[in-house]
Amino acid sequence: MSLDIFTLAKGLKEEDCNSKLLNLINQNFMMFNERSILLKWTKDFIDRDGKIINEFQTTFHSSFWEFYLNAYFRQHNYVLDWTHIKPDFLITKPYMICIEAVVANIKLNGIPESQRNLEDHLSMLSPPWLQQDFTKMVDEAIVRYSNAISSKYLKYKKEYSKCDWVKPFCPFVIAMASYDQINYGREYIYPMMALLYGLYYNPEERSYFPKATIKKPGTTADIALNLFANPEFNQVSAIIFSCTTTIGKLTSLAISEGRSSLNQVYIIRENLFDNGPRYQLQIVSEESPELLSDGIFIFHNPTAINPLDNDAFPDATHFFYEEDDFNIAGVIPPLVSRLNTSKIFVPALSPLISEYLRQYNDATIDEFYK
Repeated sequence: MSLDIFTLAKGLKEEDCNSKLLNLINQNFMMFNERSILLKWTKDFIDRDGKIINEFQTTFHSSFWEFYLNAYFRQHNYVLDWTHIKPDFLITKPYMICIEAVVANIKLNGIPESQRNLEDHLSMLSPPWLQQDFTKMVDEAIVRYSNAISSKYLKYKKEYSKCDWVKPFCPFVIAMASYDQINYGREYIYPMMALLYGLYYNPEERSYFPKATIKKPGTTADIALNLFANPEFNQVSAIIFSCTTTIGKLTSLAISEGRSSLNQVYIIRENLFDNGPRYQLQIVSEESPELLSDGIFIFHNPTAINPLDNDAFPDATHFFYEEDDFNIAGVIPPLVSRLNTSKIFVPALSPLISEYLRQYNDATIDEFYK
């Protein structure tokens, strides 16, 4: 059974609701397929504290992310134990995994998503070296991620780890989605690589370099990187991450199922192996679908007391970093970013998208357009 998430909770008025919820509800014909996909995500979700619908309708992101995780875990046929109010998810078979969900949100007084403009929209497919705010974007994300991860880890140590049903040998995983700034959809893995492994991306060199700290934007305070090298975090087995679990994900999945849409979805993927162009463009269709698992990354902690089984979540992209040896497994090429746009704009946008793809791959005009 699915949750009744589109009927306003008792006492709520439209002015109390999140704008994304209102778009899903009020754009009745245009968003029908997106609502249908989201309802499927809530199938068999147990609202253990009776708050999830109110939270979804007022704050949206944290509940949206939990609904997605519910669908993702159930797609694997993993058995979930709903008999306890915490943690958010307790997988019991075929693996035992304790999972706590969290979102990184826009800071207080930060620029709200409502102020996204055309430039922000198109930047989803722009290469990092063309993004003038790339370093600012990465550093802001690092701070927001660090706060979200640390808050959940503290709860685990103080509360969840002391629950009888959370066994000492059970891997603890934090599942985090980013909604931390208006252009979060193009953060990709860059902030996580720095925060967790101390590897900071240099867009000019197209490579990572070691870095120990960053300055918190607008301050002189240092934010430590390479959290997984810190013994304080050895109870975190891994982090499940996405910055592309959005309304655009719903649209893309609907198109992938062959449903009609007034929009077209473009995806940039990074080919991490040396066989063909490094960056590839995908136009989503029933024949070229986006999968539910696309955009999910799992960062494994090399110092974890209880490591996450390498075979868990085989349809994600996994990162392992041990003794300066970096390994990537699972889904290749992973989703870098997504542009969900009206078909009306496609003729005008197509040349720009092609040019972005050329610059992503550092190809000359002659070789690319031939």
